[in-house]
Amino acid sequence: MTAVTPQRSAINPTLARFLEKHKLQTTGARPDADQWDGFIKDLSEYLSDSQSTRNLLEESISSLSAEMGRLNFEKNIEVVREIEKQQIQFQAILNAIPGFVSWFSSDLKYIGVNKQLAGIYGLQVEDFPGQLVGFMDRRTGDSFRDFVKSVFESPETSFSKEMELNFNTDKKYFYLVAQKYRDNTEAVVVGLDVTEHKTAERVIEEQKAKIISSSKLSLLGEMAGGIAHEINNPLTLILGTAELVEQNLRSGQMDRNSLESNIKKIISTVLRISKIITGLRAIARDADSDPFEICNASQIIEESLEFCQQKFKFHRIQVHIKNPYKDVKLLARPAQISQVILNLLNNAYDAIRESSNPWIEVETFKTDSEFQFMVTDSGSGISTDLQERIMQPFFTTKPVGYGTGLGLSVSQGIVKTHGGKLEYDQTCANTRFIVTLPLSAKS
Repeated sequence: MTAVTPQRSAINPTLARFLEKHKLQTTGARPDADQWDGFIKDLSEYLSDSQSTRNLLEESISSLSAEMGRLNFEKNIEVVREIEKQQIQFQAILNAIPGFVSWFSSDLKYIGVNKQLAGIYGLQVEDFPGQLVGFMDRRTGDSFRDFVKSVFESPETSFSKEMELNFNTDKKYFYLVAQKYRDNTEAVVVGLDVTEHKTAERVIEEQKAKIISSSKLSLLGEMAGGIAHEINNPLTLILGTAELVEQNLRSGQMDRNSLESNIKKIISTVLRISKIITGLRAIARDADSDPFEICNASQIIEESLEFCQQKFKFHRIQVHIKNPYKDVKLLARPAQISQVILNLLNNAYDAIRESSNPWIEVETFKTDSEFQFMVTDSGSGISTDLQERIMQPFFTTKPVGYGTGLGLSVSQGIVKTHGGKLEYDQTCANTRFIVTLPLSAKS
């Protein structure tokens, strides 16, 4: 038979006395048969007494209740400590986020914030709960409160926006992300400071503008000799015609028809010079801020070729124009498109001017939605190992003193701004670049 060894803390006093009588509570000794029989007999008599049973049950319940109370109290303390621990961890996570975090109720009151937001105003995290949005700074509060209000008014559960906020005397740019929860009655907003990023973007744009300007100056410098010839030759023609008219008038040999013919020749030549100068001014000026306008693609190509005609003739370079569409309309900045064409023509000129039988071909194509022009020269193409680098800024295959390596890079940027693309044609046996631009709705 197994020894009965009840635990002291688990036995109520009445039962403990009963067991003590039979030497079964503390000794742990194995009872003999006579002892066990006596124990069973006394226990039966004890339980048969209703008062004794009731006393035993009451004392057992009381003891059990006390024990349960102690256990519940200890458990509650553990739960509270665990909640406090999680709150500390949660606040530490919020404070580690590289931006401000705040959460609100739908009545536009703060529920809580992280240390970053509180620190901007020199406040504590505990100062925010229950306060209306904007209580700390009226200037920032108005715009930020409007954002929070729009979050709750939006049917979307998530919301994002980049906006400028004035904190104290500092102007900063933030990317704000909001998420609603608890049936859209509360929302959390995370704000990431993108001021440095915006500043970097502005610097990049400024540098890009300087690069484009530098590319223009380089292009104009390379074209200067040809442009001088383009203007000087018509001026010589004007001068010669004017001197002939003067001589004939003095000698009395000038008839009306001859005079009219010479005057028309002078006017035509002046208009040609004016056209060259107008195009030159358009290229030289800063067109980055110009609005996009409806323009004629063929006219831009023709005017761009005007700048190069004399240079091409001097080096015996034949120029062919294929499929010249007359009524193709582009939504573009004409000066920038002209710069792209001149860059491609100038690159072709530098590549083939010393070769035998040099030629350049400008071919145009038109679809329902796009206009495409290709500039092909008599060169043998660009090697495979250089094709991936030709669009990089400052990369050039020209000898020292020829070009800046910006022409293709700047041209690619201009074409992308117009929603198009500039590509090198790897399938062509010669050297060919393709420019694709979207058509205007009026084409």
